[in-house]
Amino acid sequence: MTLMKNASANAPHGHFTFESFYDCAAAQLDVTPLHVPGVCFNPLCSRDFSLARNWQRYCSTECRLIGEREMRRVGVLAAPAVMAFEMGRRAQADDPLSDLRRVARNYRDNLGAAWLRDRKAKQTSLRGGG
Repeated sequence: MTLMKNASANAPHGHFTFESFYDCAAAQLDVTPLHVPGVCFNPLCSRDFSLARNWQRYCSTECRLIGEREMRRVGVLAAPAVMAFEMGRRAQADDPLSDLRRVARNYRDNLGAAWLRDRKAKQTSLRGGG
Protein backbone atom coordinates (compact mmCIF):
# COMPACT_ATOMS: atom_id res chain seq x y z
CA MET A 1 0.00 0.00 0.00
CA THR A 2 1.48 3.34 -0.99
CA LEU A 3 0.60 6.94 -0.38
CA MET A 4 0.40 8.58 -3.77
CA LYS A 5 2.25 11.82 -4.49
CA ASN A 6 -0.01 14.82 -3.88
CA ALA A 7 -1.17 16.45 -7.10
CA SER A 8 -1.11 20.23 -6.94
CA ALA A 9 -2.43 21.24 -10.35
CA ASN A 10 -3.34 24.92 -9.92
CA ALA A 11 -4.21 24.40 -6.27
CA PRO A 12 -2.71 26.30 -3.36
CA HIS A 13 -2.36 23.01 -1.47
CA GLY A 14 -1.85 19.50 -2.73
CA HIS A 15 -4.78 17.07 -2.91
CA PHE A 16 -4.69 13.93 -0.78
CA THR A 17 -4.67 10.85 -2.97
CA PHE A 18 -4.26 7.21 -2.09
CA GLU A 19 -4.29 4.07 -4.18
CA SER A 20 -7.69 2.46 -4.48
CA PHE A 21 -8.61 -0.63 -2.51
CA TYR A 22 -9.12 -2.41 -5.85
CA ASP A 23 -5.46 -1.72 -6.75
CA CYS A 24 -4.11 -2.50 -3.27
CA ALA A 25 -5.95 -5.82 -2.93
CA ALA A 26 -5.95 -6.88 -6.61
CA ALA A 27 -4.43 -10.31 -5.97
CA GLN A 28 -6.82 -11.08 -3.12
CA LEU A 29 -9.84 -9.75 -5.05
CA ASP A 30 -8.94 -12.04 -7.96
CA VAL A 31 -9.41 -14.98 -5.57
CA THR A 32 -12.30 -13.54 -3.52
CA PRO A 33 -14.11 -10.79 -5.47
CA LEU A 34 -16.56 -8.41 -3.80
CA HIS A 35 -19.09 -9.16 -6.52
CA VAL A 36 -19.98 -11.88 -8.97
CA PRO A 37 -18.46 -11.05 -12.37
CA GLY A 38 -21.24 -10.53 -14.91
CA VAL A 39 -23.84 -9.62 -12.25
CA CYS A 40 -24.48 -5.92 -11.69
CA PHE A 41 -22.96 -4.73 -8.38
CA ASN A 42 -25.92 -2.37 -7.84
CA PRO A 43 -28.05 -4.37 -5.36
CA LEU A 44 -31.24 -2.81 -6.72
CA CYS A 45 -30.40 -4.10 -10.20
CA SER A 46 -28.31 -7.30 -9.87
CA ARG A 47 -28.93 -7.92 -13.58
CA ASP A 48 -26.80 -10.46 -15.46
CA PHE A 49 -24.77 -8.80 -18.22
CA SER A 50 -21.90 -9.52 -20.61
CA LEU A 51 -18.62 -8.04 -19.44
CA ALA A 52 -17.07 -5.47 -21.77
CA ARG A 53 -13.97 -5.36 -19.51
CA ASN A 54 -12.79 -7.95 -16.98
CA TRP A 55 -12.92 -5.33 -14.17
CA GLN A 56 -16.49 -4.18 -14.96
CA ARG A 57 -18.83 -4.23 -11.93
CA TYR A 58 -21.96 -2.54 -13.23
CA CYS A 59 -24.23 -3.29 -16.17
CA SER A 60 -24.69 0.37 -17.17
CA THR A 61 -23.48 3.91 -16.57
CA GLU A 62 -26.63 4.58 -14.55
CA CYS A 63 -25.91 1.68 -12.17
CA ARG A 64 -22.26 2.74 -11.89
CA LEU A 65 -23.31 6.26 -10.88
CA ILE A 66 -25.76 4.85 -8.32
CA GLY A 67 -22.94 2.69 -6.95
CA GLU A 68 -20.54 5.64 -6.75
CA ARG A 69 -23.14 7.68 -4.82
CA GLU A 70 -23.65 4.79 -2.41
CA MET A 71 -19.88 4.45 -1.85
CA ARG A 72 -19.60 8.21 -1.24
CA ARG A 73 -22.44 8.17 1.32
CA VAL A 74 -20.83 5.35 3.26
CA GLY A 75 -17.42 6.97 2.92
CA VAL A 76 -18.69 10.23 4.41
CA LEU A 77 -20.06 8.27 7.37
CA ALA A 78 -16.90 6.21 7.81
CA ALA A 79 -14.24 8.91 7.34
CA PRO A 80 -14.49 10.55 10.81
CA ALA A 81 -14.35 7.14 12.48
CA VAL A 82 -11.30 6.12 10.44
CA MET A 83 -9.57 9.37 11.40
CA ALA A 84 -10.44 9.01 15.10
CA PHE A 85 -9.27 5.39 15.06
CA GLU A 86 -5.89 6.42 13.65
CA MET A 87 -5.56 9.38 16.04
CA GLY A 88 -5.75 6.95 18.97
CA ARG A 89 -3.33 4.40 17.53
CA ARG A 90 -0.60 5.01 20.13
CA ALA A 91 -2.83 6.12 22.99
CA GLN A 92 -2.27 4.63 26.42
CA ALA A 93 -5.17 2.81 28.11
CA ASP A 94 -5.94 5.74 30.43
CA ASP A 95 -5.84 8.32 27.61
CA PRO A 96 -9.25 9.62 26.38
CA LEU A 97 -7.96 8.98 22.84
CA SER A 98 -8.00 5.28 23.68
CA ASP A 99 -11.75 5.49 24.39
CA LEU A 100 -12.28 7.45 21.17
CA ARG A 101 -10.36 4.80 19.21
CA ARG A 102 -12.53 2.03 20.69
CA VAL A 103 -15.76 3.86 19.81
CA ALA A 104 -14.44 4.63 16.31
CA ARG A 105 -13.53 0.95 15.74
CA ASN A 106 -16.96 -0.20 16.90
CA TYR A 107 -18.69 2.42 14.75
CA ARG A 108 -16.64 1.46 11.68
CA ASP A 109 -17.35 -2.24 12.22
CA ASN A 110 -21.08 -1.68 12.86
CA LEU A 111 -21.37 0.60 9.83
CA GLY A 112 -19.77 -2.03 7.60
CA ALA A 113 -22.00 -4.80 8.93
CA ALA A 114 -25.17 -2.71 8.58
CA TRP A 115 -24.23 -1.66 5.05
CA LEU A 116 -23.60 -5.25 3.98
CA ARG A 117 -26.91 -6.38 5.55
CA ASP A 118 -28.73 -3.57 3.70
CA ARG A 119 -27.16 -4.54 0.35
CA LYS A 120 -28.06 -8.21 0.86
CA ALA A 121 -31.64 -7.31 1.87
CA LYS A 122 -32.03 -5.21 -1.30
CA GLN A 123 -30.75 -8.06 -3.47
CA THR A 124 -33.00 -10.57 -1.72
CA SER A 125 -36.12 -8.42 -2.09
CA LEU A 126 -35.29 -7.79 -5.75
CA ARG A 127 -34.98 -11.49 -6.47
CA GLY A 128 -38.24 -12.20 -4.64
CA GLY A 129 -36.68 -13.95 -1.66
CA GLY A 130 -37.76 -11.53 1.03
